[in-house]
Amino acid sequence: MALSLEKQLMRNFLSNAKRRAKRKNLPFNLDKDYLKSIVQTHCPVFKTSFVWECSGLGKGFTKPNSPSLDRIIPELGYVKGNMVFISHLANKIKQDATEKELYAVADWLHDKRKEVLNAFKDKSTSLPDSPDTPGRKTAARWPFPGAGPG
Repeated sequence: MALSLEKQLMRNFLSNAKRRAKRKNLPFNLDKDYLKSIVQTHCPVFKTSFVWECSGLGKGFTKPNSPSLDRIIPELGYVKGNMVFISHLANKIKQDATEKELYAVADWLHDKRKEVLNAFKDKSTSLPDSPDTPGRKTAARWPFPGAGPG
């Protein structure tokens, strides 16, 4: 009998987290029930709908709006209370940077955008719309009956 989509997704998230915890020598105490309890319909970072599906699972095919299990404070490990689902895009951005580094990039980009926009304001060049959001609006594909935030 084939596993339900929900069970397959939770099993994959759990086994991948356990493997990474072991490889990185980090604490681990997650279980399927805990993962189900923190499931959301939207990325808390970008407010975009998650695309919950199995296409490419285990084959490296991840969409920007696919959910990704994130350690809020990486050095605490894969433990209850330190985990959240965020989009693959948000996790990729956060992956190799510290909080200070992320702020530094955001502050620099904010200042440079203002500088460039002020320089173009006096010219007859039309300015593009501000790319303040990742712009990846997709319909929610929520496979779990009755699931969602709360």
